[in-house]
Amino acid sequence: VDSLGGGLVNTAIITLWFKVVYGISLSGAGLIFIIVNVVTAISVILSGRLSKGIGLVRTMVYTHLFSNVMLFLVPIFHSLVISEIFLFLRQTTSQMDVPARDSLVNTMIPKDARIAGNSVFLGVRNGLQIPGPGLAGLLFEVFPEGVFFSAALIKIAYDIAFFARYRTFRV
Repeated sequence: VDSLGGGLVNTAIITLWFKVVYGISLSGAGLIFIIVNVVTAISVILSGRLSKGIGLVRTMVYTHLFSNVMLFLVPIFHSLVISEIFLFLRQTTSQMDVPARDSLVNTMIPKDARIAGNSVFLGVRNGLQIPGPGLAGLLFEVFPEGVFFSAALIKIAYDIAFFARYRTFRV
């Protein structure tokens, strides 16, 4: 379910939103995503330290919740600078769950089944992203901000459900 929400707000859709709502150039959008990628890379590196301190599940959920609240706020204030700030804040934690998730998944899958298990897991995850851009396009036509709201709410619901199910899991 989280992947469906993620599919709604891929780079192309966010770029389109900034272009339509704020009229930025594609080179301006490119600059935004250079910064987004730098922030994301730094946060992924820091994820390991956080996971050691609070655990894999909490790293996944806490960082993802913060990220998704920031995603929800991107379109609210109708200011390019404020939207960019919320997007950058989102990126400070949006991918911190990935190393923690991969570690968690690999503790649950027996060593001899990890390649096949990870292939299935990633296949399902990527498959759930497939309808995202199409749904985002439809929603964009009637309520552009709804793309961010829908993605954030889907992802927040997933985070809460995941935490409710795995909060006592320790690695």
